[in-house]
Amino acid sequence: MNLSTRYCAHCGAANPTDLPLCLACDQPLSEADFLATDLPARPLIMGRYRLLARLGTGGFGAVYRAEDTTLGRRMVAIKEMTRSGLKPTERAEATEAFQREAYLLAGLNHPNLPAIYDHFQEGGRWYLVMEFIEGQTLEAFLAQVPARRLPVNVALKIGLQLTNVLGYLHTQQPPIIFRDLKPPNVMLTATTHAYLIDFGIARLFKPGQAKDTLIIGTPGYLAPEGYGKAQTTPRSDIYSLGATLHHVLSGTDPTDRPFSFAPLQLPVPAPLQALIASMVQMDERDRPATMAEVQERLQQIEQGSAFAPPTTVLTMPGPAAPRPATEAAAEPPRFVSVAGTPGLPTLPASQGRIVVSRRSVAIGLGAVLAGGVFWALVHNSSAPQPPASVAPTSAPTFAETSVATPTPPPTPPPTPIASGTTVYHIYRGNNQPVLALAWSPLDGASIASASSDPTTQIWNATSLRVLVAHSGAATRLAWSPNGQYLATSGSPDEEILIWQAANGGNLLSYPIQAQDNLPALAWSSNSRLLAASDDPGVIHIWDALNGNQLINFGGSTNGVLALAWHPDGVRILSGSGNPNNTVYLWDTQAGAMLASYAGHLGGVSTLAWSPDGQFFASGSLDNTVRVWSINNGTPITVYSGHASLVSSVVWSPDGKRIASASSDTTVHLWDAATGGNVFIYRGHTAPVTSVDWSPKNNRVASGSIDTTVQIWEPL
Repeated sequence: MNLSTRYCAHCGAANPTDLPLCLACDQPLSEADFLATDLPARPLIMGRYRLLARLGTGGFGAVYRAEDTTLGRRMVAIKEMTRSGLKPTERAEATEAFQREAYLLAGLNHPNLPAIYDHFQEGGRWYLVMEFIEGQTLEAFLAQVPARRLPVNVALKIGLQLTNVLGYLHTQQPPIIFRDLKPPNVMLTATTHAYLIDFGIARLFKPGQAKDTLIIGTPGYLAPEGYGKAQTTPRSDIYSLGATLHHVLSGTDPTDRPFSFAPLQLPVPAPLQALIASMVQMDERDRPATMAEVQERLQQIEQGSAFAPPTTVLTMPGPAAPRPATEAAAEPPRFVSVAGTPGLPTLPASQGRIVVSRRSVAIGLGAVLAGGVFWALVHNSSAPQPPASVAPTSAPTFAETSVATPTPPPTPPPTPIASGTTVYHIYRGNNQPVLALAWSPLDGASIASASSDPTTQIWNATSLRVLVAHSGAATRLAWSPNGQYLATSGSPDEEILIWQAANGGNLLSYPIQAQDNLPALAWSSNSRLLAASDDPGVIHIWDALNGNQLINFGGSTNGVLALAWHPDGVRILSGSGNPNNTVYLWDTQAGAMLASYAGHLGGVSTLAWSPDGQFFASGSLDNTVRVWSINNGTPITVYSGHASLVSSVVWSPDGKRIASASSDTTVHLWDAATGGNVFIYRGHTAPVTSVDWSPKNNRVASGSIDTTVQIWEPL
C-alpha cells in the first residue's frame, strides 16, 4: 500500500504526509487520514456519492467516508466490494454475503443498527450506502483505556444496548443470528451509543436444519456449535456477547485462547461474573435461554450495583450531526467521562464537549424570549420549598440508573393537597427550576423532566437515568409517540439532541440557529420525523433517525414559539410571537401554509391537538387558552381563568378536558367543549412551566420553577 498522500477526514483535501494540519480546513491530520493510492479514480459514485476517506479494509473491499451531493452533502458510509482478483467460488461467496447484508439491513429499523440508504452495482463493484456513525469501534476504544479494561458501569451500558439490539434481531420472523459479535463489529458514538456493524455473515435461522452450511465466524467469539457441529441459534449470539463482555472486563482477548475464560476479578460484581460464565458455556443448553433473559439480569445487576454514581455519564467530544465535508469539524473523537469515571482517559477542559456558544451563558435562561415567554422568569427565580400545607410523599431511593424496561411504579399512600385532590408523588430530583416534562407514551409510568441544573432526567418509582450532554439547561423536551426517543433543545450549545429513552444513549444531534428564541420541538405520529424552529422563524423537518434534513419552510418572522404535529403525520401547527400572535397550519411535505388562526393578543406559547385531530388548543402570553376547530378560523371556546401567561396545554386522553399551566403558579382543568372550569391545582409555589397528562390514567404531572415535579389526580 502506497501511503504517500494524506487525505483529510474532515474535508477530503489531499495533503503532503509531513503536515500536521490540513491545508484546506486547518483540522488536525492523523494516521487514519492516510489513503492508499488505489482509491477509485472516479470518486463520484453513481453520479452523487463523493468518496472522502478510507475508513477501513476487509477481505473483499473497503469502507469509505463519503458525502451525498444530492442531499445537502450528508455524510454517509459506503461499503465497497470488489470482485477483481477473486476466484469464481470466492466471488460467488463474497457477492452472496454482500447482498445478504444489504437485504437484511434494508428490512430492519432499530436505534442500535445503522440505517441503510442505498445499494447498487457499478463498474464491477458492489456498493452499500449506510448511515455514517461518528465514533470508533469498541476495539479501538479498548486500545486507549488502561489495561485495555472498561469500568464495569461502561461495560454494562454497552452490554445492555447489545442485548437490546440482538434481542430485536432474534425476534424477527424468521430470527436473525448475527454470528460475529466482537469488539471490531461494535461502533461507539460520542455518548457510548453502540451500533452493530458488518452483517456480512448474519443468517436467518432455519428450524430443523442440523448445522450451518459454512463455518464462518471469529475464533474465540464464535460459539462451539458454529464450528459445524450444529446450527447456530440465538444462544450462539449469547455466547459471543459473553465472550465480548469477558474481553472488555478482563482485558484478555479470547482469540488468543478460544473457549478459555478465566474467572473475572473484582471490582466486577459476583452476579455479573456468574452471568458471563453461564453465557460462555460449551453446551448451549447451559446458557441463558434468550437474550431477553440476559438483558433482564444485566439490568438487575446495574440497578443493584454501587460501583459508580448514578450521574456518571460517559461522553466524548466531537460533532454527532451530519455536516458538509468542507465545514471544520472537531478533532477525531476520544472518550472522556464528565464525572471522572475511574479508568478512563480524560481530556483537558478546553477539549471537552461543554463550550461557551455565541449566546452567552450569562444571558442563558434570563433572556426575554420572543416578547416575554415565561422562561424569562427562570433566571431571577429562587427555588422555594413547597408550602407547609403540602405533605409530600417520600422520594424513591434510586439505584444504579436504568429504565431500559420501565415498570409501573408502586402507588404510595395518597397525600391530600387540597379538597378534591390526590397527590401521588412530589419529585425533587431536580435541584433547579423544572423547565419541561413529558410522560412516556410507552408505559405511562416513566417521566422525563428537564431542569436548569442542567440535566434531563428519566425516572419512575424505581429507577433514574440522568442525561447531561447539553452544555446548559435544556428548556424544550419532546418524547416520541412510540416512547423510544427523547428530543431536547434550548441549551446555549444551540443543538437539538435525540436520545434513546431506554438507555440514555445519544443518537444524533442537529445544530440549530437559536440565539434569541428557544427552538420549539414536535415529533410526527410515526416517531420518524422531528420538527424544530430557529431564530429567523423557519420550521425545519429532519428524519430523526438518520440525520437527513427533508425540508424547511415558512414559520413566522416574529419567531415560532410552539409546534404541534397533527396525528396524520403530514400537517403541523406553528404558533408565532408578538406582534403576529397567530397560529398557522402547514403541509410538511410541500411546505405550504394551509390555514391561519388569529385572535390571541399575545404570542402563542403552546399548542396541543385533541386526540382525534379535529380540534387544537393554543395557549398564549395574553393569559388565555383558545380551542379551535381545524376547519374554522374562529375559536369555539376561549378560556380566561388564568391570572398570568399560559405556558403549557395538554388534552386528557379521552379528549374531554384540557389542562393548562401558568406562571400564576396554578394548573387549571376545564371542559374542552364549554370552557367551564373543573378544577384548579394549587400545589406549586412558583410559576408552572409544563404539564402533561398520563396516557394510561387520569394522573397529571406538572413541573415548576419551585424545582418540583408533582404527580396528582383530581378526585
